[in-house]
Amino acid sequence: MENIQEMADNFDSKLMNWLDFSEINQLDPALSGYPDKKVYHEDTFEVTVVLEQQKCVERLNARIFFNGEYSNPTNVSMEITSEKDLFFCYQFDLKDDEWCAFAAGQKLKIEFNKLCGLLKKMLGQVGKPDKQ
Repeated sequence: MENIQEMADNFDSKLMNWLDFSEINQLDPALSGYPDKKVYHEDTFEVTVVLEQQKCVERLNARIFFNGEYSNPTNVSMEITSEKDLFFCYQFDLKDDEWCAFAAGQKLKIEFNKLCGLLKKMLGQVGKPDKQ
């Protein structure tokens, strides 16, 4: 008769063979709704929040996405999430036909097809976490 550990290992092995992980990368909720949405850049950075004279360091994750071709995207979006707060999610989504009004309102002088690179550069200037 098998001991309990052997039975557990046997069950784990059968379970892992039964589960299908082939499409796990396609299950990312940030990629849903846009069949051609691609991840352009992922980054992690730290911000210091001061509340009532107490400092708190918050580690945030940012991802930049685009639709269409990189040289001529039809949509650019960015998502910022927190490692500590699962309910924190900032999302920014902008389509190419909305860009002129947005850029004029913000006094931006950059073309829409350069927006991914600009967002990546801006994220690169935010505080980086200490390597442990």
